[in-house]
Amino acid sequence: MTIKLLKIDATAYVVSVHETEEGESTLDALYRLIGCDMVEVAGELENGDTIWCDEEALLQSRTAQTRWCAIEGATLPICGNVVISGTADEDGETISFKSNIIDIASRVAFLSEHAVAVWAEFQKDHPYQSFMIESDGTKTALGQPPHLHTHQEG
Repeated sequence: MTIKLLKIDATAYVVSVHETEEGESTLDALYRLIGCDMVEVAGELENGDTIWCDEEALLQSRTAQTRWCAIEGATLPICGNVVISGTADEDGETISFKSNIIDIASRVAFLSEHAVAVWAEFQKDHPYQSFMIESDGTKTALGQPPHLHTHQEG
């Protein structure tokens, strides 16, 4: 059975749909699409879709050209590529993502290493406060876990 996976390519600035290849396990597809040897769950979207990333991305040498992505609603920026899958079915098998690709693309910001460093410095003194970051012409609020988002009237 093939499943559909949504890839967020932090280097190419592209959000695209991919399928597992014939006979390929979901885990092998995650390795292939993210470009790594070890994956971890980075979060979950409101509809239950799972956000996957490279577990060892932060251990690798990074440069000013290293790219990150932030997904609105996620707590932290993620280093490198991201893949979104569905949850697991009743047999424990990963299913295709449910999210709308246009909705996801509109919620993604691609960030430079510098932008993430500025965000991290801000978080030292202001944990869990929103922080508006501008990178590549787009503005994204980062740093506040979804359950702490507040709305003030007036």
